[in-house]
Amino acid sequence: MFSCSLFFLDRSRDDPASKIDSPSTANSEGPSTANPSSAGPSTANSDYFVLVHKEKFDDLLHQLKCSSCGKKSVQMSIGQQPRGYAHKLNVFCSKCHHQFSVYSSPKIATPDNPTRQPYEINHRAVLAAREVGLGQTELVKMTAMMNVKGGLHHKTYQSISRQIHNKILFGAAADCLSESHAIMHELHEDLYGESQGPRDITVSFDGSWHIRGHVSTTGNCFAIDTVSGLVIDFVVLSKYCAECELVGSKLADDEKELWLEAHKPVCDKNHSGSSGAMEVEGAKILWGRSVEVSNTRYTKLLGDGDADVLQKLNEAKPYGPDIIIEKEECINHIAKRMYKGLERIVKEVNAQVKENRNILAAQKACDVKKEQSENKKKGGKSKTKGKSDKADEAHGLLTMTMGGRGKMTVERMKKWSSYYRKAIVESAPDVTKAKHSIWAIFFHSLSTIEDPHHSFCSTDWCWWQKAQAEGVDPKVAYGVVKHDPPLPKQICERLIPLFERLTNEELLSRCMSLMTSNANESLHATVWKRAPKSKYCGKKTVEIASALAVVQFNQGAGALKYAMQSLGVQAGEVLERVTQRLDNLRLQQGDKDSQEESKSSRKRKALVKIQLESGKKVKEGNLYEPGGY
Repeated sequence: MFSCSLFFLDRSRDDPASKIDSPSTANSEGPSTANPSSAGPSTANSDYFVLVHKEKFDDLLHQLKCSSCGKKSVQMSIGQQPRGYAHKLNVFCSKCHHQFSVYSSPKIATPDNPTRQPYEINHRAVLAAREVGLGQTELVKMTAMMNVKGGLHHKTYQSISRQIHNKILFGAAADCLSESHAIMHELHEDLYGESQGPRDITVSFDGSWHIRGHVSTTGNCFAIDTVSGLVIDFVVLSKYCAECELVGSKLADDEKELWLEAHKPVCDKNHSGSSGAMEVEGAKILWGRSVEVSNTRYTKLLGDGDADVLQKLNEAKPYGPDIIIEKEECINHIAKRMYKGLERIVKEVNAQVKENRNILAAQKACDVKKEQSENKKKGGKSKTKGKSDKADEAHGLLTMTMGGRGKMTVERMKKWSSYYRKAIVESAPDVTKAKHSIWAIFFHSLSTIEDPHHSFCSTDWCWWQKAQAEGVDPKVAYGVVKHDPPLPKQICERLIPLFERLTNEELLSRCMSLMTSNANESLHATVWKRAPKSKYCGKKTVEIASALAVVQFNQGAGALKYAMQSLGVQAGEVLERVTQRLDNLRLQQGDKDSQEESKSSRKRKALVKIQLESGKKVKEGNLYEPGGY
């Protein structure tokens, strides 16, 4: 007797195997049933798989009588050649040799190819692996750890993956996008009225790469309607084709030309530029087919500003020479520009200061040696002690670092980034007010009791303005209120160009719609969960991941049943129940996270974490620096 776990499909109402033995024929000699009501056939939907240990199944069979001879001699053997995870189950009587055979999984009806009907469990296993980001090796390893007999050969896995790719990409995902287009047009019509010809809309557009570092061979781009929040189109780009590398490289030049011409319609390579150019190329593709795909024109682009998409689109003129595509800014990415700008200035200044100090140190050493030599000739003693800081004092600005306590710390940079975003949000749609509110950050941080600059500040947060409004002496308020120490003027002077750039009126005017590209960031996360960045994934794998992500993003986790149906497989009550629960939990968590209290709590925790980490670094000293040791 060997033991292993097996997948079984419970279809007791229509399975011929149930005709061999019936629970009603068992007498009282077997073990008692804890729940008598469960002894008979279930009236609930029994179309699902269960994972059963073979020994337990044998124990059950030993309690049943053979329908031919009436003896308790029913046994089961497993076929030696499984079909992936589908096994041939041989149920027989050891006394009268009456037997019956059935596979542990039903087959999928394939009207287009009736002679080739695959087993349902194998398609479910591959689709499930794709959904959670597992490859063939990980799937086989997982089921082996569970002691499940069987497995999928890598060629079988790839064959099923190709079927899933075609049926989901051109089936479930295409249907989902069509429904999304209809919903989008209906919503726009309710808000803005009917449109004569293609409708002009604003889309949130962004691209991402499969491999970190922008050297990926595969990337994708998505266009999301900002009104409905639905994905309306996407494209996957690849600059590598495995078949071209494996087959095409082995052919002679004349044969290679013919082969490449025949291979071109199915070639995975559809991008020949650099990885960084994928986002621009993807934008050209989506803008170029928007009228055909969804009867819309993407006349306004909401983006993160990481790629030169806007200029290249206007150069390409996808909608003719008279239509100029406009830009809307994501306020979250704009706020990051404050932090990135401050961080860059700190690094540049500190690097320059380090170089200046090395020069000054070398100059000091020369001066010391020269003075010692002169004193020696005169027979006197060296008087260099106590003069080590004179060069620093003389060079002032050159030797003052940006970082450190009381200066531009990471905590302060994070705060300024948050203040910058808040100034835009609270001032919209008034560009001038936003500009003044942003400069208030600069002047408030520069101000001292002796030299105040609070004319742009608000009484909502400025201790000086509050004191003035309440008739309190600002010097008294300064000692009571907790605040960051003022920045030295030398440091503030270095920040003026950054503030001038971030308060540009044209830039701020593009932020007044207060839109974000959070939807794109969320969508990217769902894609790369299904095609992990930690391992290689080809174009078809990324297309499957993107299609599944779009279906779930637009219609929820419950839409996985449409992906199953496109394969000819019914989702089943278990999947529907689980996905419904996941959708409910996601909505509940989303409602909770969107509350102001939750947002404030997350910001406080983030700042506390930064403070603790900064304190530890100051206490421990610099213990890690790439290439520094």
